[in-house]
Amino acid sequence: MRGLGIMMICLHNFIHNIFYIRECEFAFYPSMVEKISSIHSIGSWDAFSLFFSFWGWYGIVAFMFFSGYGLVLKYEHRGAPLHFWPYLKRNYVKLMLLMFIPWVLCFQTVPNPCTILILQLTYTINFFMPQSIIPGVFWYFGLTLQFYILYMFLYHHRSNRWLWWVSVVVTAVALVFALLPPTNLHIGLRNNSPFWLPLFLLGVWFARGGNESRLMRLVEDHRWLSCLMLFCLWGCSTVVRVLWVFSPLLFLVLLIALFHTRKEKEKDKEVKTSGIILVVWGWVQRCLVFLGRISPGIFVCHPVVRMYANKAFLAGYYLPLITLVYVAVVIIAAMAYTPLYKKSLPRVLKWLKLD
Repeated sequence: MRGLGIMMICLHNFIHNIFYIRECEFAFYPSMVEKISSIHSIGSWDAFSLFFSFWGWYGIVAFMFFSGYGLVLKYEHRGAPLHFWPYLKRNYVKLMLLMFIPWVLCFQTVPNPCTILILQLTYTINFFMPQSIIPGVFWYFGLTLQFYILYMFLYHHRSNRWLWWVSVVVTAVALVFALLPPTNLHIGLRNNSPFWLPLFLLGVWFARGGNESRLMRLVEDHRWLSCLMLFCLWGCSTVVRVLWVFSPLLFLVLLIALFHTRKEKEKDKEVKTSGIILVVWGWVQRCLVFLGRISPGIFVCHPVVRMYANKAFLAGYYLPLITLVYVAVVIIAAMAYTPLYKKSLPRVLKWLKLD
């Protein structure tokens, strides 16, 4: 899930800057949907660009899910202590260490640079100036820190009723905003945690036993039918205003249905894996697992590489070739950056006495 999600994000954040149809990520724009419906014929490259420009941003939902899932595994399953200030400082340092070098490389002369500098280094810029975040994709760091803070409440209140009621209320409010014309308030809320909470809370629920629920057993027993139904529902929800607010959740459930397998079924899966299609699918999964492992590096390195890819596009170079080189360079950079980050983090935390 991480591997697929990060490649969707990587391609989306490059292509949506140069393709004439953009996404409906922070608000629903009927004009963009009308542009899609007005297409009568399209070439293979334009279809590729359309998918990643308009739908590629949905890859981010996997990481919102895993934020909640990972916190439960660490602090509830493994019994790690959770004390407010050490917990907050530790997670702030983790985010800052991952972000800092690529962020410095992307930082340029902008109006009120000191203000933006302070707000972005404190991860409060999402509240005040979300449109000024540099690079724009780093809005996710502020969102993640908000999730970490919200989890402290969920850590002490573990009833699933909190998860469901908060999700229902938030979704209802988000639906009202989605049915209204886009506003700065709506976009501002979507640059922060409120309307993304159902994805985070689904990760918490999943780690607390939802993976073994009747619903998941039903999905796994009818995996391909479930995937087909969820794909159709998700596709419709991305272009229908009244359903748009549900589209991130539908895509997340689609990913879970596609990739999740209970432990007791792993051996059966190995035995049944035969035939060219399943062999190819196995190789695809291995590649995605590898990309998932270096996903932190891909996330922070791709905005830096994108700057040069954009310049190459403006210079008139062949776009498919630019895209191929862009992806290759991002992966190579991430292969170097991710191990460096993972080796540095324990040392920095130890030096700051936060380990």
